[in-house]
Amino acid sequence: MSERPKEHASKACEVQASVGSNPTATASRTRQDAGEVRQDRPGVRRPVPVPVCAHAVTPPIPSSDPVTRALHDLADDVRRQPAAVLRAEREDPDRWRVDPVAGSGLSVEWDDDGERWIAVGVGDHQSSVLRDVEAVAYVRDIVVAAIRGTITEVRAPGRAQIRIPRPDGAIVRDTGHRFPLGLIPLPGWERRATPVEHPAYEQLSQSE
Repeated sequence: MSERPKEHASKACEVQASVGSNPTATASRTRQDAGEVRQDRPGVRRPVPVPVCAHAVTPPIPSSDPVTRALHDLADDVRRQPAAVLRAEREDPDRWRVDPVAGSGLSVEWDDDGERWIAVGVGDHQSSVLRDVEAVAYVRDIVVAAIRGTITEVRAPGRAQIRIPRPDGAIVRDTGHRFPLGLIPLPGWERRATPVEHPAYEQLSQSE
């Protein structure tokens, strides 16, 4: 995915994070072809800088845009979870990253371009969803699943798939492909690959 230019510098702020209730957005909002190497779509998954602010707060919401407000509500909900850390860009309130307090668990990032797409990163898997309130519900489900340790992942040469449980019991399968091996058909690779499970954030904290 090509990078979306930013006009301001990045400063990371680290805060404690909490998970609220799961929404019920439909899985059809995800772009199944938005994988690791799509170069022709807006939106970008960006790593968040490491420097930390000890007393970070959510920046004020500049408009009444419902998507922006829903994303800030998600950040506020995540903030109170003791097993997770929320990192936010001070200069760009639309970029966030969630990591476990301890250990090397599965991270989740989202980047709202403010116009058409929300880029989502789960570990090293990247995708984009159409920017609306249902997309925020999907991002929330990903964050909740990562914290609870219910996301699974399968890999094969040039491709990877993450499986995300939704509140209604459905499993979203988001597949990404990497050039050039991802262009080679591998029928049935999802069934043959061994699923990789990621531990819950709380479990990582207790093991430290």
